[in-house]
Amino acid sequence: MAVILGGFLLTTSAIAQKNKIDYSLIAVPEEGGVNFLKITSDDDRVASPYIKQVGLNLGKMNKAVMDWWINPMIALSPDGTKLAYINDKNDMQNIMVKNATEGGVSVQRTFRSAITDFTWSADGTTLCFTEWRNKKLESIW
Repeated sequence: MAVILGGFLLTTSAIAQKNKIDYSLIAVPEEGGVNFLKITSDDDRVASPYIKQVGLNLGKMNKAVMDWWINPMIALSPDGTKLAYINDKNDMQNIMVKNATEGGVSVQRTFRSAITDFTWSADGTTLCFTEWRNKKLESIW
């Protein structure tokens, strides 16, 4: 258990330092023969989770801890035909959508500055997202 936790913390620390996630083409010999298909590229600039080391003041004791948000950054539409993700480019975070089976060109669906997470509507026609605006989080349909 300690080895797994230590590996997770090292991985988390590495992600925090590089702030980049590799969505490379891979095949993993899992039960049932699961194969993964790469449909994003480095050019898509898929946003990584918010991760940083912060100080925590516990009375007389100060402690360094990891702070991260586990907000959705990438998701399939309910019918599985579209892939939406948060694009992080030029210090702007917006939602992009592309074909989930073929990849190809992404279409920018929001023109904001700080999208933090999103979700698809049940019928897959609408995206609901949260944006950091006016020093607070605001949900927008």
